[in-house]
Amino acid sequence: MCIRDSHGVDHNEIEMAKQQVLQDGEKDKSVKICFVGRLVKRKGLIYLIKAVEELEKRYEIRVNIIGEGPERKTLEHYVQSRNIRSVHFLGDLPRTNVLRELALCDIFCMPSLHESLGIAVLEALAMNKPVVASNIGGIPEIVGRAGILVPPRDVDALSNALEMLIVDPPLRSKLSERARERAREFTWDKTVEQLIHVYEKALTLQ
Repeated sequence: MCIRDSHGVDHNEIEMAKQQVLQDGEKDKSVKICFVGRLVKRKGLIYLIKAVEELEKRYEIRVNIIGEGPERKTLEHYVQSRNIRSVHFLGDLPRTNVLRELALCDIFCMPSLHESLGIAVLEALAMNKPVVASNIGGIPEIVGRAGILVPPRDVDALSNALEMLIVDPPLRSKLSERARERAREFTWDKTVEQLIHVYEKALTLQ
């Protein structure tokens, strides 16, 4: 069974969050980069932080890291010791707040070292967000042509990919449209339909 046969996102919930942000009209000049997930080593967050360390010297950016985990203190210490101003640790947030942050961001980043699926990536696509992510596990199948894939642990490649999207709003818009199309492949209705098909096929083989 492939990844898309067993996972989906609640597009109604996603759409409500997008509409709320549009109504509020909350937006500033900075380019917002967002990560959602556990703060553990396999998420590769240190590479994201190192990538934006140089980018913030040239661009007005804000990096919101949403989630908790054992790596938070280590990551915060690195940020403080290097005087990195653009990185903000928001901790665990209520579901509605997480969706709001996703709706507000311009780029979603998943710099994982290991990743089987990445539900957060699916939700970012459903929010029509361009994705920069590691070219590992199930991420390439999910992202398709709706983002930029980079080798894990490669700070320069990650920085270059983010910079491409920071300086090129039309490219962000193009990838956003692709994200919208890609996300349609992962609705719950399609997921249920595909699961039923898989089970029916399995039963015929018995």
